Amino acid sequence: MRRPIRAALATALLSAAALVPASAAHAVSRCDDPVPPPSCVGDPPESTDDAPAGTVTFTDLGSAVRATGWALDPDGGPLQVRVAIDGTIVGATTANLPNGTRYNGYDITVALPAMPGDHRVVVSAVNWPDGTAPVATNRVLGFTDVRVALPGPTDLQLSAGAHQLWFNWTDNATTETGFYLSISYDLIVWNDQGQPSRVPKGYTWWLPANPGTGPMSYSVDGFPANTYYLVSVYAVQDGGVHSRAATGNVRTAEY
Repeated sequence: MRRPIRAALATALLSAAALVPASAAHAVSRCDDPVPPPSCVGDPPESTDDAPAGTVTFTDLGSAVRATGWALDPDGGPLQVRVAIDGTIVGATTANLPNGTRYNGYDITVALPAMPGDHRVVVSAVNWPDGTAPVATNRVLGFTDVRVALPGPTDLQLSAGAHQLWFNWTDNATTETGFYLSISYDLIVWNDQGQPSRVPKGYTWWLPANPGTGPMSYSVDGFPANTYYLVSVYAVQDGGVHSRAATGNVRTAEY
């Protein structure tokens, strides 16, 4: 009776083994999936290409910006250093100036755009590849945002009658969208007891842009006589850019 039982158990174990999935150690090779299969010649060699490193210091020169610092790459050199403004490369130099005991310093000056407004200046060191893949990327050493000023009005000339004010100035901007002209003064108010008091007043006018550059003028009427006025006028450009104001003062005549 024991032999038939052993035979039956052996048959059951063989059947169960057929239902057990293959272990991870015997998984199907990835070379066969997907179709077409990937290359199965072994793992690619590990890259040893190092990215460059360095520093940058910016100096705003008004119409230009200067970048100084050092740049190096363990894989070789000297490195090329590039300067980009608003995403466009505008200058390049080689980092081969004396820097302590090394020759990896650089010094480059680039002109700022003529367009008034904020501009981003970025300095990058170009990678020196060692021949392995993947190749390291260039390294951004730093950036700065520089504002190019909108040229402001000059030669502000003021004149007045008893109730009139005349303004003349020179427009020096070509990209302005308009001008703001403002006046401020103290209005003298008399109370029932005949005592004066000063009430601050102010007005601002929006004036359209002048094509190109050249003389501009404006006048207002209906203001108090024998009154001292502070005047300012400045140019503005879309995007919140504005010039420095030209300022002056004038007094209206007596009656």
